[in-house]
Amino acid sequence: MPITCSSPIINAAAMGIFEQYGLNVTLQRYTGWGELWIAFVAGELDATQMLIPMPLGIHHNFAVSHRATRLPYITNTNGQAITLGLQHEGRVNGPEDFDGLTLAVPFDYSGHNLLLRDYLALGGLDPDYDVGIQVMRPSDMVAALNVGDIDGFLAPDPFNQRAVAIGAGYLYTLSKELWDGHPCCSFAVADEFAAANPNTYATLLRAIGDSAMWTDQPDHRSLAAETMAGRAFLSQDPAVLDAVLSGDYEDGTGQEHSVEDRIGFQPYPHESYAIWALTQLQRWDLAPTEGYDSAEDYQRAVRDVLDPDTAVPILEELGADTSPGRQKPSSAAHSTRQTPALDPQTGERMSTQAPETTAAPSSAEQGAPEALQRRARAQRARDRVRTTGLFLAFFLAFIAVWHLGTAGLDDGAWRPPRRPPGTGSWRCSGMRSCWTGPTTWASSTTCWPPSNGCCWASGSRHSSPYPWACCWAPRRCSTTAWTPSSRS
Repeated sequence: MPITCSSPIINAAAMGIFEQYGLNVTLQRYTGWGELWIAFVAGELDATQMLIPMPLGIHHNFAVSHRATRLPYITNTNGQAITLGLQHEGRVNGPEDFDGLTLAVPFDYSGHNLLLRDYLALGGLDPDYDVGIQVMRPSDMVAALNVGDIDGFLAPDPFNQRAVAIGAGYLYTLSKELWDGHPCCSFAVADEFAAANPNTYATLLRAIGDSAMWTDQPDHRSLAAETMAGRAFLSQDPAVLDAVLSGDYEDGTGQEHSVEDRIGFQPYPHESYAIWALTQLQRWDLAPTEGYDSAEDYQRAVRDVLDPDTAVPILEELGADTSPGRQKPSSAAHSTRQTPALDPQTGERMSTQAPETTAAPSSAEQGAPEALQRRARAQRARDRVRTTGLFLAFFLAFIAVWHLGTAGLDDGAWRPPRRPPGTGSWRCSGMRSCWTGPTTWASSTTCWPPSNGCCWASGSRHSSPYPWACCWAPRRCSTTAWTPSSRS
């Protein structure tokens, strides 16, 4: 994927590190995570960069298709941001202010999606109903933000900094402010490939680990930016990449920042990372909860995927940090779902009580563990709203066309007087409510237009060419009962 998270893999190719280790590696570029998922489970790839929840989903068949997968490395920590359109500067100051916005994430099974949902829940919002979360290719997000199709995104760099560079948005917050040291991408390998080629597998990890440790050094960041900027790799402005990798950047509001650990490349696969990802997938109905009743169940599930036994000796030789301690996000216990979740550090069951400002799920929703079911319900609700809007628009257009076609008729039928110029609108004092059209009147909202357009008043029928002119009133509405009114 053409993002800075893939720096250890890209630099290993761009700087000839693969060749130095005797490997013949061909990089295949993808622009969407869904495409990459399909290519991997179809056997087109032996090893690949993945978002950290993806190997869990593929190995345990949480979504579609299964392939036994190993996760030996985390390719980066931090390195993401929430970017918003400039129109929201000063208006969005906390998670509660995201109500009603449309935000993009790169994939359902991504740390971006999980972190964003957790952050929104802290503001008392339900991410499936209060905010419109769209899956979008990272390469499309800046353009969508620039033309107003979305209000913002939580995505990998360099696209956050790219939005700043072209004036499309500003950096609301770096992802490290949501959880400092959070995992993002990983390096995943097909289990059958690793088992059939153990030496090649170990050498591949050594080459990528070497590249990661080189890229992680502050003195090498600018050179790494120039190396990866070419069209064969990230195809980005070197200055944009340097701002991301060095941590010296402008945020789109005129403020300059220096954040050395804006992105990091320590590859050790912490078990707490995977447990956090698994519990968050369950929290948002992207993974089943059945069969996860204890800390041992969660550990067993993630240890089926993680491969520290192969990675740790290699990383120790390269001088990488392999200490197991990592902090979970401070907000990990907040949830708008009542699904079982365990603390990544202690293995104890976390509180999943919804915030008081957010309605708890219904009993039917609590009993639906299928992946994506909640999201499907939200999508159906949005579809119903769109369908209703289209129906109303069609109906109003039909009324307008009918009115234009009958406005010139003079068939002697009764109709209310036309509104004299400058006198405001007309109200029928004998009706419960009258709505003024462009020239005359319409009927109570409790009525519907008959095919021939008539008004029924106390059972008396009055012809009218206006199809909406139907009502039930306590007495006959005559021309003498109409009085001018400034509003109706």
